[in-house]
Amino acid sequence: MYRKFALCKNLQMEKKIDFLLKKSPFVNFIDIKLAGAGNGWTETTLNTRNDLLQHSAFIHAGVLTTLADHSAGMAGFSTLTSENLGVLTSSIEIHLLRPANFEKYGCLSKVIKSGNKLIVVESDVFGFKFLDQMEEKEKKNIAYYLSENDENENENEKENEKNRQKCSILISKCLVTLATVNLPTSFFDSLK
Repeated sequence: MYRKFALCKNLQMEKKIDFLLKKSPFVNFIDIKLAGAGNGWTETTLNTRNDLLQHSAFIHAGVLTTLADHSAGMAGFSTLTSENLGVLTSSIEIHLLRPANFEKYGCLSKVIKSGNKLIVVESDVFGFKFLDQMEEKEKKNIAYYLSENDENENENEKENEKNRQKCSILISKCLVTLATVNLPTSFFDSLK
C-alpha cells in the first residue's frame, strides 16, 4: 500500500466509522469505502466512474476534496472520548498537486492535533497506477519507493507481489480543521 508507517487497526472503531460512512448519502453516492481505521487515523478508497469525472476526463476536484474531507472527519471522530460527540468540518485547505486520472484512489488521514473543541487532520490522497501502465520515467521515479516498501513489508508474499505490481502517486494534500459537536444520544443505538 501507500503507507510507510505502522498503523494499529481497531475493529470496534472500524465498525463505528463504517456505520458513519453508510449514514452519509453523498459519500454512498460517490462510493467511498473504508480500508482501515484506528485511533487517530483512517484509510479510505474510491473507484473512478464516468459520472465522477469533469469535462477533461480527470476526476473532479470536488470528489477528491470529499474523499479527503470525509476521511479526515472519520479520523477526527476516532479520537473523541465521549459517545455523544461528533465532528463537522470548520475549515479545509486542499492542494491539488497534479491532474488525477487513475482507476482507483486512496486517502490516508491522520490527526495531527486533537483538542476539546477543534481537531486538525492531514489527509493525503493517492492515485493508484499499475506498473504496466507507466512510462519508463515514472517507473524510475518510483523504484526507490518500491524497494524501500519491500524491505519493510510485514505482510504475506501474495501482498508483496501485489505491492510490486502497483504504485501509488500522491495527488493532493489536505488540511482539515474539525469542530466537535453534540450528537443525539440515540445516534449509535443501531450499533448496539
